[in-house]
Amino acid sequence: SEIAKLQEMQRKYSQMEFESTKSFLMAQSGEDLTFLQDRFSQLIDAEVDRRLETEANLRLEKERQDRELLLLEKEKELERLRVAHEREMYLMKKKLSNTSTQSLPVNRDCGIKLSIPRFYSVGIGKSSYVEYEVTVHFVETGNQYNLHRRYRQFRDLHTLMCSRYGSAVQFLQFPSRKIFGSKTEAVSSERQRDLSTYINRLVSVCCKLPGSPLNKEQTPDSLENFSSFFQPDLQVDT
Repeated sequence: SEIAKLQEMQRKYSQMEFESTKSFLMAQSGEDLTFLQDRFSQLIDAEVDRRLETEANLRLEKERQDRELLLLEKEKELERLRVAHEREMYLMKKKLSNTSTQSLPVNRDCGIKLSIPRFYSVGIGKSSYVEYEVTVHFVETGNQYNLHRRYRQFRDLHTLMCSRYGSAVQFLQFPSRKIFGSKTEAVSSERQRDLSTYINRLVSVCCKLPGSPLNKEQTPDSLENFSSFFQPDLQVDT
């Protein structure tokens, strides 16, 4: 084996050194230094063993480092695949959502149109939250105003409407809660789109319900009577 060859080479080299040193010392002292040979051979064997042990330890350390490097590369690849998968799922969901929204008939009898043009973060740290700007437009007069609401206020509105109007509103799809990442750009952007779709469907449906304040007319007063959620932050533009 390679180890055996190495040991033999080490011994031969050391023996040559010993013979050379022995001959030199005998020439100087005239004494027989044979008794040193056994001791020197022991030292040779010990040094060979030490070097082999060191080499073995270095080899084991290199193998450990190679395993760690391979594991790190696999973890990076898994993370890359996870990110790619999440992006693919997000784009697919977005495409399906857009297709579903486009296929829905527009209620042209409702004189109120709503949009959520933007969102922004309020506060800092753990107490921060995302606020959505809602634009309320009245088709007949052309007037409009803005209001700003958090996601949980939209959720409270949905709960109230389901309680008040039952199955007529319960079928509307409301954006689900997010346990993690609710303040991220991706989640907020998705909610912006979904909340805009939801609130337009809600108003559109309730314009048709006989018991709704929006059934007879779609004005700022009737919208506020419908829900205090729609109270404006600013005065109606004229």
